[in-house]
Amino acid sequence: RICRDLTILQADVVLITCTKGGIRFSVKGEVGAGNIQCLATTDADVPPEETVTIDLKEPTTLKFALRYLN
Repeated sequence: RICRDLTILQADVVLITCTKGGIRFSVKGEVGAGNIQCLATTDADVPPEETVTIDLKEPTTLKFALRYLN
C-alpha cells in the first residue's frame, strides 16, 4: 500500500532507508516529493497486527523501481 500511495507523485524510484528508529520510504517525482515513515512501536495498546518491529544489524538504504513494487 505504501508504494502504491507514493506512485501518485509520478516517481519512478523509491528510496527505502531502514534504521533502528524506523523505515522511511522516499520519492521525488514530477508532481513533488514525499516521505512515509514507519516507526517501531512497543505500545501495549496497539493490536499485534498493527505493530512495527525492526530487527537489523546495520542501517541500510536501497533504491527500487516503483513499477516492480505495485
